[in-house]
Amino acid sequence: MPTINLTDALGLDLDGKLSDHTSLLKLLPSFVKIADLPLDQVPVADLSAALNLAEPIPVPVEDLGLTLHAGATARLSLLRPKQHTIDAYDPFSEIDIKDNEIYLMLGVKFTVNGALGAKVASLSLGFSPESELEIICYRRFERGPDGFPIFRKALATAASSFVLPRNLKDLDALQTDTVLVLRGSGTLSFSAGVSVALPTQSLASVSLVLDKKLQVSAGGSIGVDADLTLTGGYQVRLRRLDAHKTELGVYAMRSEEATLSISAKVGVSASAGPFELTERLISALSNKPAVDVAEFKQALPGEDDEQKTLRIEAFQSSIKAGISTKLQASLAVAFNALHSHEAAWLFEIDSSLAITQAANEAIAAALDGKFGALTANPKGLPAGISQSSNILTDTDLRKVSLKVNLLGLVNLISTEKLVQVCTAERNANGDITLITDSASGSRLQALLVIFGNDHKRLRKLLSENFLIVASYHAKDLGVLPPDFKAKHTYFSIEDKTSRDKMKNEFDVARILGLMDASAVQQRLGKTGQFGRTDFYVEAVYTSDAVRDAFLNPDGLRPSVESYEQIGRLALSELLDGDEGQEFRKKVANDNAIWSALKKDGNRANFPRIFGLRADSLDPGVGAAGADFSAITSWAEAMTAAGSAIRELDGLLGSGPVAADAANFDEARELLKKRLGQVVAHTKDEFGEPLGMLMFYMAASQHAKRTVLLSGDKIERLELTSTGERAVGATS
Repeated sequence: MPTINLTDALGLDLDGKLSDHTSLLKLLPSFVKIADLPLDQVPVADLSAALNLAEPIPVPVEDLGLTLHAGATARLSLLRPKQHTIDAYDPFSEIDIKDNEIYLMLGVKFTVNGALGAKVASLSLGFSPESELEIICYRRFERGPDGFPIFRKALATAASSFVLPRNLKDLDALQTDTVLVLRGSGTLSFSAGVSVALPTQSLASVSLVLDKKLQVSAGGSIGVDADLTLTGGYQVRLRRLDAHKTELGVYAMRSEEATLSISAKVGVSASAGPFELTERLISALSNKPAVDVAEFKQALPGEDDEQKTLRIEAFQSSIKAGISTKLQASLAVAFNALHSHEAAWLFEIDSSLAITQAANEAIAAALDGKFGALTANPKGLPAGISQSSNILTDTDLRKVSLKVNLLGLVNLISTEKLVQVCTAERNANGDITLITDSASGSRLQALLVIFGNDHKRLRKLLSENFLIVASYHAKDLGVLPPDFKAKHTYFSIEDKTSRDKMKNEFDVARILGLMDASAVQQRLGKTGQFGRTDFYVEAVYTSDAVRDAFLNPDGLRPSVESYEQIGRLALSELLDGDEGQEFRKKVANDNAIWSALKKDGNRANFPRIFGLRADSLDPGVGAAGADFSAITSWAEAMTAAGSAIRELDGLLGSGPVAADAANFDEARELLKKRLGQVVAHTKDEFGEPLGMLMFYMAASQHAKRTVLLSGDKIERLELTSTGERAVGATS
């Protein structure tokens, strides 16, 4: 039975007569004085706005024990014309009280008996049995031929009107001319279809692959299904309109102590594939047909199916989380904007028409706090159910906007492949602050497939990508999440690794402070050929470290000459202990030679500068020329990027930048333009290991370093360090 028998609890019969053991006189001492007065003659002073219960009063309800506990507050009032509310938090002000009407309001707070409360998940409408539940009954009375009914009769009628409905049949127990407001804490769930706009921009364009430019859709959108959960304080109003119709509304609780947390979970329909959201996203960004999961996996050679699936799921989960965060924020704003009399959701239920199984199931679920069937498709509600208000349609919640920034390699890789090589980063607002390359040792094969196995080309692009990311990292323009770390990577995959090549790779680890010279010699041993080897290096920088690299490189004034000095020092370190590298060592250590190379600038003339015949094809000179190009190209790129950052400092200031600051968008576009110019002129040698070591030194060696090496004829090597400056090498 949904009826809550308050008449017995208060000691009244249905005519309002007192029982032998009445509790009402203790609650309302003036009852005897006003019991037989018509409602319009009851003095307001004889009604207490707050009535304190001196002792607990059990209230029998089938399968549920309720108690009006000692010390609880009850409320009693009469609402007359032009007096629409006696509580600013009650959603009653839009109900017009006519001249011939009076509403009697009786409000009480219930607690659930411990033994019985543990057996039920919710009292009704999602309210938790572990929290206090207040039910306020407003009962309408009309002036008849003999005037208004007397007070005791009206009070008994109101006291018999309390219900806790759990199904459609229970709603019919709500008496005509009755409004119930249930207030407390619990959990409500809703569903909605949401259109997600994806305003997209490519933040900087790096070198193109096969001269093909990524076609990005600037205004794409995707459709998703959202499950929303509201937890905390809220109120539900049940209003009996006539013999068959009941109005059901959900309202925000407007009291200061009532907090409501909102969560959102995004998905796609059950009939869609497991990676449908990713496919929709790619299609929206590229205006090309979505690719299937088989193609996703095919682009990830070298990883088992389980790992490939996990990678795609991780990418998709990040997109879902971004949309969910935006929905939560939008719904919170919409709820805060509601007035106490404005329903977040409002339905009208006609029990004479709502006779299908779908209607019964939808209403029963809603009365249990699960409104998904009523909100998911407002235009397709079962017969007998209509919707007159829905916060998801009356606001812009069904059309949220999720900004997407494409950064680095994504600007040139076909978007059909982006999930294989990229990750999504989000800010606190849920916007996808960037989708960028996530190359690591286990995923380089996927990139190589896309780049036609051109190692040198890919290494250059990885370095360009890092330069772009580092530049955005050095100047916070709302592109990167606060905890984002710029990651510089280098790799080498050799089928036949010579001893000299292997030493060069160990030298990288040595300069990064992960090995010392004796450890290098020990690893090399007497082996002449090392067969197939896979070498991967990663340096991860904080924003402070990358900013220093651009604006205070290793303590020097930023200039082309300063960066060239750092580059030559890095080259000298890299060549330490090498034999037969005289020309390269002159590039690093001979200032006269360096000045001559700089003055001439034409690598075809370098043999003459090194004292050889002009037509000499000495490979040592070629290697020295490559070093020269790597250092000068890197120095010019770093100087230009640093200049762009200083230009932005002048525009916005050097401190943190607010997203709504003046010139913010102008600054972002300016940096994008400058970086596009920078990477358009980098040389092929930009991506060689020297480039990584030069930046490491420019950042005063502040980076977290990782080296992975494996091969047919060498013991697997895994070295890592903290982000602190290397103060000594370890074996």
